[in-house]
Amino acid sequence: MFVPSPEIMGLKPLLLVGVGVLGVGVLLQIVAMATPNWAVSKLQEIGPWRSCLGTVCGENTGNTSGRTDAVRAMSVLGVLLGIASAGAAMLTLVIGILGKDEIKLLPMVAGAAGLGAAGFTFLGLVIWAADLGGFDLGYSWGLSFVAMVCFAAGGVLTFIGGR
Repeated sequence: MFVPSPEIMGLKPLLLVGVGVLGVGVLLQIVAMATPNWAVSKLQEIGPWRSCLGTVCGENTGNTSGRTDAVRAMSVLGVLLGIASAGAAMLTLVIGILGKDEIKLLPMVAGAAGLGAAGFTFLGLVIWAADLGGFDLGYSWGLSFVAMVCFAAGGVLTFIGGR
């Protein structure tokens, strides 16, 4: 029985894995941004957008520090570039599956956007961790770190797989 290889069907395995890894990165970064556990102590959890004292949680509004604003900006830029990278990677994948003429620039755009997303996410992580003031890093910071690794790996896989 003949089973066509993925290359014959126009599907490139590295590109497919890259799209999946970028999608996981975007999801993890969104969850990290939505949860308050970036810095934790026994009674308090603090994040760029939300904070909790015991079981009472609320939005961080009003006077936020420049550090918090910078982390917010880097996180948002990271997730936006991650979405752009995943979109360009998916477009490259769909064009390949449909057998259309490949656009050689798309894998490069997806790779560059993935590395840019990783870079902005890295900056946000470093800014946050630079001054914890007696707090420990929480799981939301860890999720953002894993998202950064996914952005970088997915961008590289997409660039290599889409060539």
